[in-house]
Amino acid sequence: MTYTDSIVTLRSIVEGMFLLSELPEGYDMKMTQLAINGYRELNLVVLPDGRTIDKFTMDSNEIIYLSGDVTHVNAIYVPIEGQLWPLTKLDTIVPTTSESMGSEVLDSDWGEGVRITERRTYYAARGGDNVYGYFYPDYQRRRIIFRNVSRSEVLMDYMTSGISLTEETYVPTYAKSALEAYIRLYLEYNKSAPNPNSIAIHRDEFERQKAICRGIKFNIVDFLDGVYRTYTASVQRT
Repeated sequence: MTYTDSIVTLRSIVEGMFLLSELPEGYDMKMTQLAINGYRELNLVVLPDGRTIDKFTMDSNEIIYLSGDVTHVNAIYVPIEGQLWPLTKLDTIVPTTSESMGSEVLDSDWGEGVRITERRTYYAARGGDNVYGYFYPDYQRRRIIFRNVSRSEVLMDYMTSGISLTEETYVPTYAKSALEAYIRLYLEYNKSAPNPNSIAIHRDEFERQKAICRGIKFNIVDFLDGVYRTYTASVQRT
């Protein structure tokens, strides 16, 4: 048995919509930009396609600089016995660096690069210590700062737009209708005299299609596995 493709190109979605529309020449460029905006939004809030886990290496200052495609860092891990162990986000890490002879350095007098002291031995010590290390996402300077990590290589779980600047961008077919609804909605928004009724219809359809995408993402086996992990053994009564 032969099935239809599970992915379509962003370009083909725009071309198909423009072909069936009665819009004048030149609107295909506007539709393309709306398609890019819509797919970026879907990847950030609905689709799993924008999520990436990849390996990164710190520089000598224990810093990783973020590439342009990183929109948000979900988590950072180190591998422990074949599994991902999360580092702890710590907002109190000193986020600055200093300069010496034209080079970026860490000045301990300002607390830069100083190892975080963990006080796990005290009876009344608070929790939250992480023996594998800490990180601070400095989005303004587009970098991640690390402390107490014994290795320079980490795995970063982050979000991207899902849109390639150099290659063809592919969209899962189950998200095609959601993307088309987004384009129709914002085409109406951008009219010189937008129709409130049309906006309401297209907005409702966009929300409905997003709900369908979320439903497809839901996996009952993953959900039950999460529930089962909360179970603990207890004393058996006879």
